[in-house]
Amino acid sequence: MWKYELSPDLLYLAVVYIELDCVA
Repeated sequence: MWKYELSPDLLYLAVVYIELDCVA
């Protein structure tokens, strides 16, 4: 996946945001 050093919380929020953006 991505090579960014993100914390689990930030990664989770990013995934949720992307999913909501796709659904919207």
